[in-house]
Amino acid sequence: MGTRHLILVWYKGKWHIAQYGQWDGYPEGQGINIVKFLNDTDNDAAPDEAHRDPATAGDVNDNEHSPAENPTPETQAAPKYNVAALKAALDKDMLYTPTEEQISEFNQDAAHVAEEAKKVLNSKEHRDRMHSMTREERREFEKKHQLETAGLSPLMLVQPSLSRDCGAQILSLVAHAKEKVAIRLMPEFIMDTIYCEWAYVIDLDAEVFEVYSGCSCKVQGKGRFDDEDFAKDRHDKPFLVVKYAFAELTGMTEHKLVADVNAVMGKENSDGELD
Repeated sequence: MGTRHLILVWYKGKWHIAQYGQWDGYPEGQGINIVKFLNDTDNDAAPDEAHRDPATAGDVNDNEHSPAENPTPETQAAPKYNVAALKAALDKDMLYTPTEEQISEFNQDAAHVAEEAKKVLNSKEHRDRMHSMTREERREFEKKHQLETAGLSPLMLVQPSLSRDCGAQILSLVAHAKEKVAIRLMPEFIMDTIYCEWAYVIDLDAEVFEVYSGCSCKVQGKGRFDDEDFAKDRHDKPFLVVKYAFAELTGMTEHKLVADVNAVMGKENSDGELD
């Protein structure tokens, strides 16, 4: 579902990621995907990675560590691997801002991929083989012909970090990057309370996760974004719906996150004004 949103990462006093997204921006969509990343329960975190030393995150040999058969309280309380890997990637300066020329080249490559995908989809080979393939064979066939993300922007196959379809995947792309990742910073979009329907802040300094809504309520008091240049002279503000310390996210379910958000949003809808 088309739900515009923003995913922001704050680290060492500045924004490193401010990713615009087009789809599934509501809490039960991108929101819970972010929680899974922070909890190491996303598909990109191997079961043993949550127990690795965060000091070596991003440079870990998969053969050097294995999960404890009977985890102790100490290992269970260890810092999350994804969070440590994300910090390590940012410390290594794994992000870059592409030039307009580079962006143009990426778009040209994406257009070529889209054209090639169209040819494959319409080919007799594709039609004939799809009928006799197992599900796994079909998946591999589509991957071979760059069709695994059919229906999404072809930019996802060329430079996914710049695609509006990327969503919370941007966190894993950066955390587990082997080479520099192209990033477009758009933190100012959070002030567009009409089009930015939801926003998610991952504050790696304070280790908190915040969910914002672009609701039309009158927000009082000082907020996180008030001192930003892009927020000056703006009367509308994004509304901070819920805030969790990373430790509070352990075991967080989609139902719990949505219930917490709905409880606050229900009060906002009845009061129309929040402190």
